[in-house]
Amino acid sequence: MGKSPFTGKTYQEILYQNKQSNFNFNKPEYRALNAEALNLLKQMLEKDPEKRITSKEILNHPYLNHSCNSSFNDFEENSQISLVENIQKYNEE
Repeated sequence: MGKSPFTGKTYQEILYQNKQSNFNFNKPEYRALNAEALNLLKQMLEKDPEKRITSKEILNHPYLNHSCNSSFNDFEENSQISLVENIQKYNEE
């Protein structure tokens, strides 16, 4: 996908949309996601920090675990490790 869920013509508009957590999951690119991926994305974009998924929970989310076990089989092993290492480093910060 590689697109921001927040849209706007200017940086200020995008920042406002981000702060308000205004995004539309009815766009075609979101409808194409499987249920686990959409679930993870929604949890990551939760406006309330108390309800938002933590980086540790992300590492244990079924979508990420499923992706690491199947979707990434076509990638080199280093790519898989790199993804998990990057998430772990972010969690440490």
